[in-house]
Amino acid sequence: MEEKIDVYDAFGNKTGRIISSRFELEDDEYFFGVHAWIINSKGQVLIQKRAETKKVMPGMWSINGGGALSGEASIDACVREVKEEIGVDIDKKNAFLMTEKGGPDEWKCWLDVYFIRQDIDIKDVKVDKTEVADAKWVETEDILEMMDKGEFFAVDIVRNAFTELLKYMGKIHE
Repeated sequence: MEEKIDVYDAFGNKTGRIISSRFELEDDEYFFGVHAWIINSKGQVLIQKRAETKKVMPGMWSINGGGALSGEASIDACVREVKEEIGVDIDKKNAFLMTEKGGPDEWKCWLDVYFIRQDIDIKDVKVDKTEVADAKWVETEDILEMMDKGEFFAVDIVRNAFTELLKYMGKIHE
């Protein structure tokens, strides 16, 4: 079955147009995506290394996420993307919507960002090799270092979400 996505305007409203890929978007069109920052009880973040075959940022470390399908609620997109990418079931009651419809960003994306408090045994992670090369738990300091070295997918919206994550975890204060 071919996946379809809804098209949004510059104000975050659905246009009524449905397409097969975000690469079909016109200049004034956007898609809707989700990010899942999964945090365990030790305060570590579960990150993934994007497969070398990905069109966008191949081989980069990143958080989990992707595009919402046409008509799909953002929390359902979040749960689906995590399951597709790393084979883990996210319990919706552990998910906190941190940013609703943030953006649009330089990737033509309106974005919902979720923080998910859930302990996951790394042995239970089963990556989809077409999407993800590896996954691991890291300290927040490791993510900062990876961003500085250019190893972590860190566009503005990701950096902003990471800053919010640090606030949420009590690691920085406004």
